[in-house]
Amino acid sequence: MSRAKTSLTALILALGACASAPDPEAEAQAEMARAIEDAMKPATPEEIEAANNSDPLTKANF
Repeated sequence: MSRAKTSLTALILALGACASAPDPEAEAQAEMARAIEDAMKPATPEEIEAANNSDPLTKANF
C-alpha cells in the first residue's frame, strides 16, 4: 500500500508541475509583441541626430 501511495503521489506532483509550467508559445508571443511595440516607438532626438550625421549609405537605410 505504501508503494502505491508513493507512486500516486509522484504522478500527482508530475502532473501538477506540467499544469503549472508556463506555456512557451504564449511567452514567445508576448516577447514578440513587446519587440514589435519597441520597434514602433518613435526615434529619440539622439537617434535622429545620429542618423542625420551619418554617412550617405547609412542614411539610405533610414
